[in-house]
Amino acid sequence: LPFYTACGMWNWFFLTLFSITNLPTFMKYCYRSVEETFALFVALAYVVDAFKAAYKVFSLHYCESTVNIEISSFHLNPTHTDELNLGDMIQNASGNSSDMGADFHPECSKEACLLLIILMLGTFWLGFTLFNFNRSPYLDSSKREILSGYALPFSVLAATFLAKFILGDIHTDNFKFDHFPHFAISPIQELPWWSWFISLPIGFFMSILFFIDQNVSGSLVCSENNKLRKGPSFYWDLFLLAQINLVLAALGFPLVHGALPHSPMHVQALADTEQRMNQGVMQDVIIRVRETRVSALVSHGMILLSMFYLLPSPLDFIPIPVLNGLFLYIAATSLRGNELFDR
Repeated sequence: LPFYTACGMWNWFFLTLFSITNLPTFMKYCYRSVEETFALFVALAYVVDAFKAAYKVFSLHYCESTVNIEISSFHLNPTHTDELNLGDMIQNASGNSSDMGADFHPECSKEACLLLIILMLGTFWLGFTLFNFNRSPYLDSSKREILSGYALPFSVLAATFLAKFILGDIHTDNFKFDHFPHFAISPIQELPWWSWFISLPIGFFMSILFFIDQNVSGSLVCSENNKLRKGPSFYWDLFLLAQINLVLAALGFPLVHGALPHSPMHVQALADTEQRMNQGVMQDVIIRVRETRVSALVSHGMILLSMFYLLPSPLDFIPIPVLNGLFLYIAATSLRGNELFDR
């Protein structure tokens, strides 16, 4: 923890230095194509993470159990009944699992793999369908907006209900939660002096990553297509980001920065849009954006409350395949308005 805090403090130092020396002015050389390429890469990373988690489940559960193989051979060769009964066979196979090494899979369950595909793709399909429901002719405009705006929680609740109450007899891994200690300041004084020199390059590269992520996110948010009335403040944002991360590093918390695709999606959630024909293609065009701080303060306040009242229960009730579908949903919805992807 002290070494983590030291890296965070170096990160704070370099971010503060970048902000007071007007380094964000170099972002004027970062054109729209670079920003959208970066956003496309982030969306691809979400897809890769979702399928990597699915591959991990398949590698663990998609197999033939030793017990099942021996039971099959038992039924095919009934002459073995004089030497070994079925109960002893199952007991011996499970009792000798430690001697079989990697060839023995006590959690072989192909139905769990099938359920993973159903939950992951089902969560993505339902969420993306509801997200685009505001383009449909069904219901009135206010109801369509509600379904579209809350597409993600609706799809997560529906998939969780399916996994727990309809297909509850099939095993699924749930959201894992580690209990964290009470708020405490990191014992930075225990860190040896030479560790500060080791943490310096780590903190510097962290600051470069934060600088790029923060400013690319800010550039996409302040795009001319969003028609924001309030001007950007890249220097002030970067300075405040450094001070916030200093406090988080001192407490041992994860560091934060403007992120894709969450920042542009927040703008889209506050925007009024309409469909217009642009070069022969129907596109969503932003009419105006409700530029307010209330939504960000309320959402982050609710995230803080969830740490105390939603962890571990009821969030540990959500199966991990549903979270993988959530990643696919975020990746797909973040590509709306990405001209590079559209082309």
